[in-house]
Amino acid sequence: QHRVVEVRLEAGPPHPSPPSSSFAPMLVMDASQGQGAASSEASEATSPTTPTAPAPTFSGKPGPVPIGKVAATGSLPEIRSPMRVAKSNPRAVLAKAWKNFFNYHGTEMEELDEEIKLHVQSERAFFRSVPKTGVIYVMDRATELGFHYENKEWANLGQGAPECGEIPNQPVRHPKVDIERPVLNEYSPVNGEYALREAVANYYNKLFRENKPSKYTAKNVAITGGGRSGIARVMACLNTMNVGYVLPDYTAYEELLACWGRISPIPILNSDPTSPVSCADLRRGIRGHGLGAIVLSNPGNPTGMVTDGEELESWMHMARQESCMFIMDEFYSHYLYKERQPNGDPSLYSSAEYVEDVNKDPVLIINGLTKNWRCPGWRVCWVVGPEHHIDILQSAGSFLDGGANSPLQEAALPLLNIDFVKEDALALQAHFGLKRTFMLDSLKALGVLVRHPPSATFYIWGDVAPLPQPLNDGVTFFEEALKVQVICVPGIFFDINPNRRRQVDRTPFLSHIRFSFGPPMDVLERGIAALKSMVSEWKECPPLPWPES
Repeated sequence: QHRVVEVRLEAGPPHPSPPSSSFAPMLVMDASQGQGAASSEASEATSPTTPTAPAPTFSGKPGPVPIGKVAATGSLPEIRSPMRVAKSNPRAVLAKAWKNFFNYHGTEMEELDEEIKLHVQSERAFFRSVPKTGVIYVMDRATELGFHYENKEWANLGQGAPECGEIPNQPVRHPKVDIERPVLNEYSPVNGEYALREAVANYYNKLFRENKPSKYTAKNVAITGGGRSGIARVMACLNTMNVGYVLPDYTAYEELLACWGRISPIPILNSDPTSPVSCADLRRGIRGHGLGAIVLSNPGNPTGMVTDGEELESWMHMARQESCMFIMDEFYSHYLYKERQPNGDPSLYSSAEYVEDVNKDPVLIINGLTKNWRCPGWRVCWVVGPEHHIDILQSAGSFLDGGANSPLQEAALPLLNIDFVKEDALALQAHFGLKRTFMLDSLKALGVLVRHPPSATFYIWGDVAPLPQPLNDGVTFFEEALKVQVICVPGIFFDINPNRRRQVDRTPFLSHIRFSFGPPMDVLERGIAALKSMVSEWKECPPLPWPES
């Protein structure tokens, strides 16, 4: 038996349960069962209502299939090995990849049995549908196929965390804490332990504000249980206003900007996607949309582009001049791939360097141990800003999260020692710089286009459009990579669209992938080898033209 399937990806009105992407396509599927060996007359006699798949017309256009009106018709084979993949119809493979994507996000309910339907509908009567971030989606798909963190056959090039083990030339880091001391079993103050708040203030004063009269103190710091916890506190405290964001950016911003009724998220147009958003574009967005705040990841996730020096100074001047709060996500600020400073210190940066008055400038800085100190499991991060804003963040924290982990706040103190920070950053930049070079060279050899090599972070924003069909589609590339036990993140997740307010039928990031060089080198080598095999097998397939859009 075979299954005749027509899959149409059509831009349409918002779906009642929209997928977690920046557009709202609809997946329409008609299917029937028939006898594969029967003649057409016999099939009509036994199954007169069987729909006949239309004969598509082809244009042979290169590039990924647009999400506009696209039809892919054919059988959907059970694909179990790369060799089987290489012999498959690329249109069917693409259709299967997008079907997986939509099903995960609740777009298709037809194939569920009645009992499950009732359960899901009952749950939705109480809870709204909450999309998962891109990394959670890809990890769930990988887990379905056998991935777990101790499985050495997999290569996780999608992870948003750095390797956490020892790296060459790192300073000794053996923080110890006596958890049997009763005081450490108590709640931490909502804004964190005073000693750690003071150490964070000292970090910014010593590295970025040595010669400035206005200094940060413990009162300018709130310790939070992770970066998203800090951003959530900030969003909960914002007044009624329009809040700007730039594309592409960190996937978690989509819901963090969407779940607070007082704020209206508005994208800022970047007139030159080849570089970070310019001052002119920011000012145009602030004045044109009356923005009260802007959320910016700097360095950028997923692009790896960074704004520093005079341009960053202009951003901070604009915050004061336009009375617009700049919420600066600086979680990757130690991953800079530049020459050392003349005195041998590492190249580091922060918006704090260009803040004039720490208690007046509308600038909040979010950072923590997660990325720059390679301690993502500690969940110890911070928000730095004017005292009165930090005091309000404490009020929000009292009902949102209750404060950060108490014992690990004490253990974090040695990691904030300035000499440790400098030595650790030098080791980090050297080690991750080697992995960056390896990944850039390897992706280029695969045929992945990297227009802008990252100057920071541990991500590479690659365009798979030059690859053979259907690997030139980001979601399909991701699904095919899973079959050779490699994880990556499709670019569409970074086209964040809070509350689905933008009607998008063609995302500019459809053919993009975020590749991470956060894992150890042996994982990167294993992943690249598997991707090379995957691409080679698809190159051996004769190209098939795509239906006209």
